Amino acid sequence: AAGVPLGAALERDALPVAPELDALPEDRRIALALGGGDDYELLFAAPAASRPGIERLGATIGLTLARIGRIDGESGLRLVARDGAATPLDVRSFDHFR
Repeated sequence: AAGVPLGAALERDALPVAPELDALPEDRRIALALGGGDDYELLFAAPAASRPGIERLGATIGLTLARIGRIDGESGLRLVARDGAATPLDVRSFDHFR
């Protein structure tokens, strides 16, 4: 419905991060995982009730899947730490036209 806030909370510890970034400070690792490079992973949303079926499908086809967050009724994109503290995200990836 129009006017209803919608946003997403990404769980910091659930984000897939390349092992090549392990030596970097945590904030830099996360920034690069969210907006750096030309390596990509597909992102999709599904109802929580679909999780068992999606996990079975991933196992059946040998695909590693990671649940990284949730869509919710709070506006904006937020990164949520293990302690529940949320910080707004303003992620920018490489812009080929700059």
